[in-house]
Amino acid sequence: INITGDRAYDLALALRYQGISQNKIFIWEDVEEGLNQSLSGKGDKLYIVSRGEAPERLSRKLKGREKKWSLG
Repeated sequence: INITGDRAYDLALALRYQGISQNKIFIWEDVEEGLNQSLSGKGDKLYIVSRGEAPERLSRKLKGREKKWSLG
């Protein structure tokens, strides 16, 4: 699980309380690096949870990438 953004540490803590192992949670200070790491994964699906203006910024960053991604 790759986490980035202003509330990354809060979300990581909440996930730990839900029983997700710490070795499955990765916090990225840089949003672009977090996105790059997420897109480099082997899975065929990427789930992005965001709020505020973040979806619009992420949509711009995803355009032109090798795989086709959509924000819904």
